[in-house]
Amino acid sequence: MSKKKTLPKQSPQGIRRLFTLGKTFSYRDLYDRAKKYFVEAIGIFIVISFSFYVENKGVEYETIKSYEEMLIAFKKDIEETSVNIQDYKDMVSGYKELYDGLLFRWESKSDSLFMEREWDLSSSLEPFATINRIPINTRGFNVFKMGGVDFELMNNDLSEKITKFYERDIANIVENSSVYEKEIVDDYNDLIREKWISDLGDVAINSSKFWLDNEKYLQQDSKLKWIVRQRVENYELILNQMDKTIEEINSTFKIVDSISQKMINDTYFIYWKINSD
Repeated sequence: MSKKKTLPKQSPQGIRRLFTLGKTFSYRDLYDRAKKYFVEAIGIFIVISFSFYVENKGVEYETIKSYEEMLIAFKKDIEETSVNIQDYKDMVSGYKELYDGLLFRWESKSDSLFMEREWDLSSSLEPFATINRIPINTRGFNVFKMGGVDFELMNNDLSEKITKFYERDIANIVENSSVYEKEIVDDYNDLIREKWISDLGDVAINSSKFWLDNEKYLQQDSKLKWIVRQRVENYELILNQMDKTIEEINSTFKIVDSISQKMINDTYFIYWKINSD
C-alpha cells in the first residue's frame, strides 16, 4: 500500500518572502522606495503644471496682443468716422439751408420759386432725390466680435463703449441718414411717378425749363411741400444728434487712446509683463 505524499512544510522565512520588496522585507527599504516614487511624482506634477501654466500664459499673451491690435483698429475707425461725420454734418447743414430757403419762398409766394442760382443748380430740388450716406468703417468692431468673451472681459467699461459706439451712436446716425432719408425720397419718387407724369407728361427734374414752366402747378402741390418739410425736419434731427455723437466719439477716443498707449508701452519678458504703472 503506497504512502500518501504530503507537501513539504513552508518555513516562516519562505512565507515572509511573499510580502517582501526584494529578497528580504525591510520597512526602511519600503520607506525609501515610497519616498523616491513620491518625489518623482511631485517632480512630474510640477513639470506638467508648469507646462500648462506657460501654455496658459502664452494664450493670455496672444489674447492681449490681439486686443491691442483691435484697439488700434478701433481708434482708426473712430478717427475716420469722426471726419466722415463732420463732413456729412457740413453737407446736411448746406442742404437744410437750401430747403429752408425753398420753404421760405414757398410761404412768401415769390416768383421763380424753385430756381436756385446761388447754389449753381437748375432748381432747389435738383439734388432732392439723392441719398447721401456716411461711410462707416467697422473693421475694429469685427475684430472685437471675433475676440468673443475674452475681449469683452478684458475691460468691461471699454467693451460697453465699443458696443455703444457701433450699435447705438453710429447706428442711429446711419438710420436717420439712410433709412428715413430713403423713405422721404421714395415718397418724392412716388409723387413724380403716380401724379406728375400723368398730369405733366415729360418730367425732367434736372432741367430749369421744367421747373419754370410748371411752377404754378408745383407750388400748389401740398404733398410736395410736405415732403420737403419732412426732409428739413429729418436734417434737424440728424444735426442735433450729430453734435452729441461727436462729443461721445471724442470722449471714447481719449479713453481708447489712453488704454492703447499703456498697452503699447508695456514690456514683456517672453509672456510675463515686467513693468507696471
